[in-house]
Amino acid sequence: MSNELDSWEPFRHMRHFRRRVFELFPMQDIFSGIREPLVDVVDNGNSLQVIAELPGIDKKGLEVNVEDDSVDIKAELKQETKQEKKEEGYYCRERAYQSFYRKIPLPSEVMASKASAEFKNGVLTLNIPKKHPEPKGKGVKVEIK
Repeated sequence: MSNELDSWEPFRHMRHFRRRVFELFPMQDIFSGIREPLVDVVDNGNSLQVIAELPGIDKKGLEVNVEDDSVDIKAELKQETKQEKKEEGYYCRERAYQSFYRKIPLPSEVMASKASAEFKNGVLTLNIPKKHPEPKGKGVKVEIK
């Protein structure tokens, strides 16, 4: 007689169930296309540049608002897949909808009305002039104590 407690795995049934569900309803393709965007904020002296990676997003589903001290990025992704096998009487349609919103604080005040944006190959690039650009020139000597 074998001891059932020796081979007991409390999560075995859960792993089996999860594997079966994803075999029957493969959702990884639906949800893998979008994530929270990776963002770079670069200070170019007289302006700030915000670069956001938005893979899978169409320009029509993108909204950008620039304020004096932050940038808001809203995006929507709508996907629809269809599969047909008319000879077998089979028809399937799946829809997915995802959206996200991200507010990015800026390191200095900007002139929001003079911002420009370009969206190419899933990368959004914003150029925003600063309100009070830092003057270039001589550095300031700092006394060391």
